[in-house]
Amino acid sequence: MPRRLFSSAALPLLLCVLICCGSYGAEANANDGGTSSRVVLFDAGVTEMTDPASPSNKQKFESFSAPSLVYVNGVVVAFAEAHYTNATENKPYVGVAARWKKADATPWAEGSAVVVDHYDAKVYRLLRPTAFVDESEVHLLLGGYGETGAPFTAETAAGYWKPRGASGRVSGDDDEGFEWHEQSTSPIPYDFDFKGFKEFLGGGGAGIRLGDNTFVLPVQALKADGKRVSLVVLARGTSYGWKFSEGTSHDGCVLPAVLEWGGAGGLLM
Repeated sequence: MPRRLFSSAALPLLLCVLICCGSYGAEANANDGGTSSRVVLFDAGVTEMTDPASPSNKQKFESFSAPSLVYVNGVVVAFAEAHYTNATENKPYVGVAARWKKADATPWAEGSAVVVDHYDAKVYRLLRPTAFVDESEVHLLLGGYGETGAPFTAETAAGYWKPRGASGRVSGDDDEGFEWHEQSTSPIPYDFDFKGFKEFLGGGGAGIRLGDNTFVLPVQALKADGKRVSLVVLARGTSYGWKFSEGTSHDGCVLPAVLEWGGAGGLLM
């Protein structure tokens, strides 16, 4: 089956961004003349971002990790876990940060971060974002974790243990780029069958879209026997028709990434 992830024109820029996210800085050819430039997207203790719930407030973050990247409508959007300590409660939290850049523009936008789940107070950490694109909409699949830093379980956390979702929109307007839809995350989707698993650990990287419009999203989960595995979510839509793949990785194989969907339907991870 064919896959569609990025246009060929965006690949040099995307390569630069992906390297930058992984090591907080990189050098890459900026033009055909060979001029190189260095970009730091998520810099611990330096990068300031706003919260969509309080646009006038900015904050710095202690560290960033688990980057993810998408390209849509001429805009590159980079996501990462944003680790910080809540000043009021003095407790560690993890939000999800986003920065973006138009392919034909020089500066990166300042960015913004969903820094706390404003509606579900039990969710302290949003981990391992998996990004995927539906036309101009950008969606994130996230693992929701509690105050102790451990993932929620089906036995102890009711519906909170299921995947969390965040989303935003990329605008083609000259003065806009990526904008979050909500100031919070939400459980997705309602009809997701988790039979055989007791913890959802998040995913990582970017999902792909097949020729039949099915989304393939790399994720991690804990089986009923206590073994961690990698597998994929197959989704017919962004908020419905989700199911786990029948096969999984070997026990203990984590940090998944979708590399290729073969012609015979085989997945390389």
